[in-house]
Amino acid sequence: NFVTPDLLCRLGDECAQQDRSAALRPATTPRDGLNLVGYFRGEFGLGESVRTMAASCIEGAIAASCHDTSSGLGARSGNRSMDGRLAGTMAYRNTLIHLNPDEMAPVWWRLHERGELRDRRVIGCWYWELDTFPARWRPALERVDEIWVASAFVAQTVGRATDKPVIRIPHAIDVRLAQPARPADFGLPEGPFLRPFAFDLGASA
Repeated sequence: NFVTPDLLCRLGDECAQQDRSAALRPATTPRDGLNLVGYFRGEFGLGESVRTMAASCIEGAIAASCHDTSSGLGARSGNRSMDGRLAGTMAYRNTLIHLNPDEMAPVWWRLHERGELRDRRVIGCWYWELDTFPARWRPALERVDEIWVASAFVAQTVGRATDKPVIRIPHAIDVRLAQPARPADFGLPEGPFLRPFAFDLGASA
Protein backbone atom coordinates (compact mmCIF):
# COMPACT_ATOMS: atom_id res chain seq x y z
CA ASN A 1 0.00 0.00 0.00
CA PHE A 2 3.05 2.27 0.09
CA VAL A 3 4.34 4.30 -2.86
CA THR A 4 7.84 3.02 -3.56
CA PRO A 5 10.71 5.09 -5.01
CA ASP A 6 10.66 2.83 -8.07
CA LEU A 7 6.97 3.57 -8.66
CA LEU A 8 7.56 7.30 -8.26
CA CYS A 9 10.35 7.14 -10.86
CA ARG A 10 8.11 5.26 -13.30
CA LEU A 11 5.32 7.79 -12.78
CA GLY A 12 7.78 10.63 -13.33
CA ASP A 13 9.02 9.05 -16.56
CA GLU A 14 5.44 8.57 -17.75
CA CYS A 15 4.54 12.20 -17.03
CA ALA A 16 7.66 13.38 -18.85
CA GLN A 17 6.78 11.22 -21.87
CA GLN A 18 3.25 12.62 -21.92
CA ASP A 19 4.65 16.16 -21.76
CA ARG A 20 7.00 15.47 -24.69
CA SER A 21 4.19 13.93 -26.72
CA ALA A 22 1.91 16.88 -26.03
CA ALA A 23 4.58 19.38 -27.04
CA LEU A 24 5.08 17.57 -30.38
CA ARG A 25 1.40 17.60 -31.32
CA PRO A 26 0.49 19.98 -34.16
CA ALA A 27 -0.66 23.33 -32.81
CA THR A 28 -4.36 24.05 -33.09
CA THR A 29 -5.78 27.51 -33.60
CA PRO A 30 -7.07 28.65 -30.19
CA ARG A 31 -10.62 29.96 -29.97
CA ASP A 32 -11.86 33.05 -28.17
CA GLY A 33 -12.36 32.28 -24.51
CA LEU A 34 -10.50 31.73 -21.27
CA ASN A 35 -8.49 28.79 -19.90
CA LEU A 36 -8.75 29.07 -16.11
CA VAL A 37 -5.90 27.46 -14.16
CA GLY A 38 -5.99 27.36 -10.37
CA TYR A 39 -6.91 25.65 -7.12
CA PHE A 40 -10.44 24.69 -8.09
CA ARG A 41 -10.65 22.20 -5.22
CA GLY A 42 -8.82 24.38 -2.70
CA GLU A 43 -10.65 25.27 0.51
CA PHE A 44 -9.09 28.71 0.92
CA GLY A 45 -9.16 32.18 -0.62
CA LEU A 46 -7.38 31.52 -3.92
CA GLY A 47 -9.59 28.48 -4.49
CA GLU A 48 -12.78 30.43 -3.87
CA SER A 49 -11.49 33.25 -6.05
CA VAL A 50 -10.90 31.06 -9.11
CA ARG A 51 -14.27 29.35 -8.59
CA THR A 52 -16.05 32.73 -8.57
CA MET A 53 -14.14 33.69 -11.73
CA ALA A 54 -15.41 30.51 -13.39
CA ALA A 55 -18.94 31.20 -12.13
CA SER A 56 -18.75 34.70 -13.63
CA CYS A 57 -17.78 33.22 -17.00
CA ILE A 58 -20.70 30.81 -16.80
CA GLU A 59 -23.11 33.57 -15.83
CA GLY A 60 -21.82 35.85 -18.58
CA ALA A 61 -21.80 33.11 -21.27
CA ILE A 62 -18.02 33.48 -21.68
CA ALA A 63 -16.39 30.36 -23.08
CA ALA A 64 -14.07 28.94 -20.42
CA SER A 65 -12.32 25.72 -19.46
CA CYS A 66 -11.26 24.93 -15.89
CA HIS A 67 -7.99 23.23 -14.91
CA ASP A 68 -7.29 22.21 -11.31
CA THR A 69 -3.79 22.43 -9.79
CA SER A 70 -4.67 21.34 -6.23
CA SER A 71 -2.93 17.95 -6.40
CA GLY A 72 -0.13 17.65 -3.85
CA LEU A 73 -0.93 21.07 -2.46
CA GLY A 74 -0.60 20.16 1.20
CA ALA A 75 -3.74 22.11 2.08
CA ARG A 76 -7.42 21.21 2.28
CA SER A 77 -8.64 20.53 -1.27
CA GLY A 78 -12.00 18.83 -0.94
CA ASN A 79 -14.25 21.34 -2.70
CA ARG A 80 -15.80 19.44 -5.62
CA SER A 81 -18.33 22.04 -6.75
CA MET A 82 -16.55 22.60 -10.08
CA ASP A 83 -15.54 19.00 -10.83
CA GLY A 84 -18.17 18.72 -13.55
CA ARG A 85 -16.52 21.57 -15.43
CA LEU A 86 -12.86 20.52 -15.17
CA ALA A 87 -11.38 20.10 -18.65
CA GLY A 88 -8.40 18.35 -20.18
CA THR A 89 -7.62 20.72 -23.03
CA MET A 90 -6.51 24.35 -23.25
CA ALA A 91 -8.67 25.27 -26.20
CA TYR A 92 -8.94 29.02 -25.74
CA ARG A 93 -6.86 32.01 -26.72
CA ASN A 94 -6.31 33.39 -23.22
CA THR A 95 -4.90 31.50 -20.23
CA LEU A 96 -5.50 32.93 -16.76
CA ILE A 97 -3.13 31.38 -14.20
CA HIS A 98 -4.93 32.11 -10.96
CA LEU A 99 -1.88 31.57 -8.70
CA ASN A 100 0.37 34.04 -6.94
CA PRO A 101 3.88 34.53 -8.43
CA ASP A 102 5.60 32.36 -5.83
CA GLU A 103 3.32 29.42 -6.73
CA MET A 104 2.96 29.69 -10.49
CA ALA A 105 6.43 28.72 -11.76
CA PRO A 106 5.98 24.89 -11.70
CA VAL A 107 2.54 25.17 -13.30
CA TRP A 108 3.75 27.63 -15.96
CA TRP A 109 6.71 25.41 -16.87
CA ARG A 110 4.54 22.31 -17.11
CA LEU A 111 2.07 24.06 -19.42
CA HIS A 112 4.94 25.55 -21.44
CA GLU A 113 6.69 22.21 -21.91
CA ARG A 114 3.43 20.61 -23.01
CA GLY A 115 3.01 23.35 -25.64
CA GLU A 116 -0.23 24.52 -24.03
CA LEU A 117 0.87 28.16 -23.80
CA ARG A 118 1.69 28.32 -27.50
CA ASP A 119 -0.19 31.21 -29.17
CA ARG A 120 -1.89 32.05 -25.87
CA ARG A 121 -2.05 35.34 -24.03
CA VAL A 122 -0.95 34.47 -20.50
CA ILE A 123 -2.50 36.39 -17.63
CA GLY A 124 -1.54 36.18 -13.96
CA CYS A 125 -4.18 36.78 -11.29
CA TRP A 126 -2.29 37.97 -8.21
CA TYR A 127 -2.94 39.17 -4.67
CA TRP A 128 -0.67 41.05 -2.27
CA GLU A 129 -1.31 42.92 0.99
CA LEU A 130 1.76 45.19 1.17
CA ASP A 131 2.70 48.26 -0.88
CA THR A 132 6.05 46.86 -2.10
CA PHE A 133 6.20 44.18 -4.77
CA PRO A 134 8.55 41.40 -3.51
CA ALA A 135 11.85 41.25 -5.39
CA ARG A 136 11.70 37.44 -5.52
CA TRP A 137 8.41 37.68 -7.44
CA ARG A 138 9.90 39.71 -10.31
CA PRO A 139 10.84 36.68 -12.48
CA ALA A 140 7.11 35.87 -12.67
CA LEU A 141 6.55 39.15 -14.52
CA GLU A 142 8.46 37.67 -17.48
CA ARG A 143 6.04 34.74 -17.69
CA VAL A 144 2.86 36.75 -18.20
CA ASP A 145 1.53 39.23 -20.74
CA GLU A 146 -0.70 41.05 -18.28
CA ILE A 147 -1.83 40.87 -14.65
CA TRP A 148 -5.33 40.91 -13.16
CA VAL A 149 -5.86 42.10 -9.59
CA ALA A 150 -8.90 42.49 -7.36
CA SER A 151 -8.28 45.94 -5.85
CA ALA A 152 -6.89 49.39 -6.65
CA PHE A 153 -4.29 48.91 -3.89
CA VAL A 154 -2.82 45.78 -5.51
CA ALA A 155 -3.03 47.44 -8.95
CA GLN A 156 -0.86 50.32 -7.70
CA THR A 157 1.66 47.96 -6.09
CA VAL A 158 2.03 45.73 -9.15
CA GLY A 159 1.88 48.69 -11.54
CA ARG A 160 4.99 50.20 -9.96
CA ALA A 161 6.89 46.98 -10.69
CA THR A 162 6.03 46.54 -14.39
CA ASP A 163 4.98 48.36 -17.52
CA LYS A 164 2.75 45.45 -18.56
CA PRO A 165 -1.03 45.97 -18.36
CA VAL A 166 -2.44 45.65 -14.84
CA ILE A 167 -6.22 45.26 -14.93
CA ARG A 168 -8.44 45.60 -11.86
CA ILE A 169 -11.29 43.08 -11.84
CA PRO A 170 -13.11 43.09 -8.48
CA HIS A 171 -14.36 39.88 -6.95
CA ALA A 172 -17.68 38.53 -8.07
CA ILE A 173 -20.13 38.09 -5.20
CA ASP A 174 -23.03 35.66 -5.15
CA VAL A 175 -25.56 37.08 -2.69
CA ARG A 176 -27.73 33.97 -2.71
CA LEU A 177 -27.41 32.10 0.57
CA ALA A 178 -27.35 28.32 0.65
CA GLN A 179 -29.37 28.54 3.85
CA PRO A 180 -30.32 31.44 6.12
CA ALA A 181 -28.36 31.85 9.35
CA ARG A 182 -28.71 33.92 12.51
CA PRO A 183 -25.95 35.16 14.82
CA ALA A 184 -27.18 32.74 17.47
CA ASP A 185 -26.35 29.82 15.15
CA PHE A 186 -22.69 30.73 15.66
CA GLY A 187 -22.97 31.49 19.37
CA LEU A 188 -22.97 35.24 18.70
CA PRO A 189 -25.22 37.86 20.36
CA GLU A 190 -28.27 39.28 18.60
CA GLY A 191 -28.50 43.02 18.05
CA PRO A 192 -24.95 44.46 17.93
CA PHE A 193 -23.30 45.23 14.61
CA LEU A 194 -20.92 42.35 13.86
CA ARG A 195 -17.97 42.46 11.48
CA PRO A 196 -16.28 39.23 10.32
CA PHE A 197 -12.51 39.05 10.09
CA ALA A 198 -10.48 36.27 8.50
CA PHE A 199 -6.86 35.65 7.51
CA ASP A 200 -4.72 32.85 6.15
CA LEU A 201 -2.03 31.46 8.45
CA GLY A 202 -0.32 30.09 5.35
CA ALA A 203 0.19 33.53 3.77
CA SER A 204 3.79 34.76 3.77
CA ALA A 205 5.98 37.37 2.17
